[in-house]
Amino acid sequence: MSDKQVFEKPIDVYRHLKANGWKVGKSKVYSDVGTRLKPDKDGKYSLETVELYALKYLKRVAPSGPENVADELEKLHLERLRREVSLRKRQEEKLCFELELKKGKYIPIEQFERELAARMIVLRAGFANMIALCLDDWIAALQDDPVKGRAFMREAIIENYHELLYEYARLPEWTVEFTNDPDRQTKN
Repeated sequence: MSDKQVFEKPIDVYRHLKANGWKVGKSKVYSDVGTRLKPDKDGKYSLETVELYALKYLKRVAPSGPENVADELEKLHLERLRREVSLRKRQEEKLCFELELKKGKYIPIEQFERELAARMIVLRAGFANMIALCLDDWIAALQDDPVKGRAFMREAIIENYHELLYEYARLPEWTVEFTNDPDRQTKN
């Protein structure tokens, strides 16, 4: 007689599969007899045949014992730790950003736009002053000799322009006063 485990009837196959963690019902085993679960020549089912059947056509049932609960708890604990680490990283990044903001590394966009507008106002006022101060000299240069006057004006305007930009770039800060007083506003 052989030492191999054999199952006499489909109900024995069912009991073996159920006991070994396979998701199966009695009706499933009986309906698969002859098609998916074929008996050996002697009409019995060998362990090898039953295991092959289970691997091909059945799914394992998740164990519900204490080891499975411990695994689930460990997974939950790891997930919680991952979320905590992620939260701490975000908090650290936020604190670093706030510190850099206090140190002046970043400025709010509204403040940047106000400063840019203020710089443009200063530059525009500088151009207006340059033209007002130099206009008489430019006109006089053109009246004496129009050809030489044009060359002089070109050089003078470029020179005055460079001086103005140099002064503008050198100013570390300035004050621009915004007012609603119609007498103090410039006309475009």
